[in-house]
Amino acid sequence: METLQPYLSYFGIGAAIIGAISLLLWIGFAAMLSAATEGIPKLLGKFFNYLAMGDMETAYSLTSARVSTVNFPATASETRAEASNRPAQATIVTSIAP
Repeated sequence: METLQPYLSYFGIGAAIIGAISLLLWIGFAAMLSAATEGIPKLLGKFFNYLAMGDMETAYSLTSARVSTVNFPATASETRAEASNRPAQATIVTSIAP
């Protein structure tokens, strides 16, 4: 153990440097990501405010300009009914090619 003591300080310095570099990279990537998505938190805030007020049509109209949510609960119910009427699909593998 006495032969390793002089090298343990170098190991600690190396671990600290690796940790500091990792932290700086993480902060840099987090800053780049938040700068690239600056409008998303505002949009999510508006979306959840509309949901909290009970205005579902306006909230879901924020999700996409291409999707019409004229009668969202009815279309969601129809989609669930179609899914329950559809037979289950299964894939059976009978042999494995070399």
